Amino acid sequence: MLVEGNYIHDNVGKAAGDAVYIEGVGGICIVQGNDIPPPVGVQADCIQCGRNNHLYVRNPAHAIIRQNRVRAFTGGGKGAIVILSETFLIEGNHIRGHNFCVSVNPMGRSVIRGNYCEEADLYPYSWGIGIGSDFDSVGLEIYGNIIVNCRRGVTVSGNGNSTFTMNGRYPGFQNRAAIAVYDNDIRDADAAVFVDRPTSGRIQFNTATNATLLVDRRTMALPPGEADLRIGFNRLN
Repeated sequence: MLVEGNYIHDNVGKAAGDAVYIEGVGGICIVQGNDIPPPVGVQADCIQCGRNNHLYVRNPAHAIIRQNRVRAFTGGGKGAIVILSETFLIEGNHIRGHNFCVSVNPMGRSVIRGNYCEEADLYPYSWGIGIGSDFDSVGLEIYGNIIVNCRRGVTVSGNGNSTFTMNGRYPGFQNRAAIAVYDNDIRDADAAVFVDRPTSGRIQFNTATNATLLVDRRTMALPPGEADLRIGFNRLN
């Protein structure tokens, strides 16, 4: 699936107003070089892709979201880019959020790099880039991004009641294993990096300017079998 080089505007649509909505399609899903002004709808996202990992259908999705310019609708409580896929690459996008800029749930190694994110400040928990889902996640790298005026710059978090409650699963905190957050430039935030799930990996070499907290870590728990979460060499200006 390839969506490339479009100007997607005045969108209302049947999918609650989402501008680009790719779901139930396995394989490689590419959304590249599109210009998306705010899609109209209180449940509207600019791009939603890949809600078809092995928890949903047999064929996993691998998403590439590159060099898009997107602006979230400010009349509702949604955000800009939502990716729930087996793996993904999100790079070089200019994103104006609302509740969030980028919300992801990686099931395998994935990368978010070189994006410019701004204005995700609707709620106290709103974020620029982060894991915004109630599933376990593993192998995510977030680096080289500029994040401006978002309540939380990078969040290793989730939503709902913090439990994994699908049928047959033991309720508990979602695990965030092998998460790397480094070399990001975060400006004007309540917390540059926010952690409230069992998390392993590293948070290093990030720069925060005009942030209340550099790293707001709410739990010291680690995912099963993981050794540590290394936090260091970050700078608060």
